[in-house]
Order: sequence, then structure tokens, then C-alpha cells
Amino acid sequence: MTNNVRRGATQAKVNESGFKLVNLSMFIASVAAGFYMQSWFYFGGVFLGLIFAYQVPQFRTAINLSLIIGWAALGYIIGSTFFTENAAYVLTVFGALVGLGASVQSGEFVDDMNADRSKERE
Repeated sequence: MTNNVRRGATQAKVNESGFKLVNLSMFIASVAAGFYMQSWFYFGGVFLGLIFAYQVPQFRTAINLSLIIGWAALGYIIGSTFFTENAAYVLTVFGALVGLGASVQSGEFVDDMNADRSKERE
């Protein structure tokens, strides 16, 4: 019994770290959008929109896919800028895997939090 509790607590901490990374990615995307459009309102709207949309599973999938592509693109940019073309491909795959892992963990964390809220309402 104690082993299961410890495993569950450890998994919850891992999922929370993935959630933080996804939130950071959404913040960075919002800053980039606000900077590109030169508008604080655009930044705030994109950030709040992403946060609220992430609570809906269908939108969460689309947001996660976008963030995975963003992480892969970041890996490619870093690899092609500072290293060789082959390194860019490797860092692209690595970036996509980091984004995928964070997205899966974040999804589990949000599902856990929503399950806790539904139990409180009963």
C-alpha cells in the first residue's frame, strides 16, 4: 500500500513538472505573438485563450501538437545555427520528444486536477 502511494505521489510531481513546461511554452508563444503584433492586449488575449482552451481535451490536443512542432523547430534552429545539418536533425527529434513528453505529462496533470474538482462537487 505504501509503495503505491509513493509511486502515485512521484508520478504526480513528474506530471506537474510537465505542466509547468507546457505553461512556460504557452507563455513564450504568447510573448512572441504579442511582440510580433506589438500589442500587450494581443499577448494577454493569446495567453488567457491558451490557458482556458487547454482545459478542453480537443483543444488541448491541438495546442499540444502546436507546442511539439514548436519544440522541434527550436531544436532545428539551434542545430542549424550552431552546429551541422545532421545535428539539426538530431536536435529536431530531441525537441519533438521533449515536447511530446511534456504534453503527455501535462495532459495527465490537468485530467487529475479536473477529476479532483469533480469529486469535490459531489
